[in-house]
Amino acid sequence: MSHWIYTTGLLVAALLTACESVPNLPPAEPLSIFYEQRGDDPALTGPGVKLIKSTQQLHTLGARTLDDFHVDFSETDLVLFALGTQATDGYWADITAIQKVGDVLYIQCTVNAPAVDQIVTQIATHPYCVATISKTDATTILSDPNEVQGQHHPD
Repeated sequence: MSHWIYTTGLLVAALLTACESVPNLPPAEPLSIFYEQRGDDPALTGPGVKLIKSTQQLHTLGARTLDDFHVDFSETDLVLFALGTQATDGYWADITAIQKVGDVLYIQCTVNAPAVDQIVTQIATHPYCVATISKTDATTILSDPNEVQGQHHPD
């Protein structure tokens, strides 16, 4: 019995110490999305989320559908959420919200895959969504995707 009490006491002490060592994070700051564009670009072969802070970074993507995307990078940044190469049509991406916590951007997004019984074109696609936000000092960007199936594209 005393061994159980000793072990439980150590466990409680460890948990309390761990809780005290978690740094206080600043509150989440929702960011306004000024403009959003969705599309398909074969240059965006890899999935991921990127924070684009300059014209040079934008052009290094090689995404021709973004070439005409006029952004004043002195006042705004771009957030790109790409699904990478998909084997069929029916996939789409959408950025639903962006929040900043410290130097981290959290991107809430939706990823749609075609339903199992959905008729789709058998062609490689490269879906993406890009959004403009106010210039930020964020250095890290993370996504929190909500996965759905067989939904209509939000236009």
